[in-house]
Amino acid sequence: MSTIRRFWMVSAAAAAVLAAAGCVPPPEGPEPTVPQPACWDGNGYSSVFLLQDLIYLGPANTAGNARWYPSTDGTCTGTAYPFNLATGGTVNEVREACVAMTPNYRGTPEPADEFYAAAPGDLWLC
Repeated sequence: MSTIRRFWMVSAAAAAVLAAAGCVPPPEGPEPTVPQPACWDGNGYSSVFLLQDLIYLGPANTAGNARWYPSTDGTCTGTAYPFNLATGGTVNEVREACVAMTPNYRGTPEPADEFYAAAPGDLWLC
């Protein structure tokens, strides 16, 4: 095999490998821990309100991604009310996500796992 032909074959193979590598998008960072939709038992009280049952539907930072129910026994029964859960690296990032979902939001986000044992640590109540 001639040197020129070998050069072109190696070049073509290298170009194919590089092109294939370019087709894979780079990772965008860690995805939030997303549990399967399940009723989170709201049995108990926070310092502010009676904890009602909650079901997270996802995705995070999307308006209406959860539903609150009047039940407090882990059954998620009764009329469902839309609710928002957010993720973010800092409380300020989470607050910005809450405002994006509910423009008149004026509260302070609370870590969901402080109120619902089944909630992952990276979800916040808006």
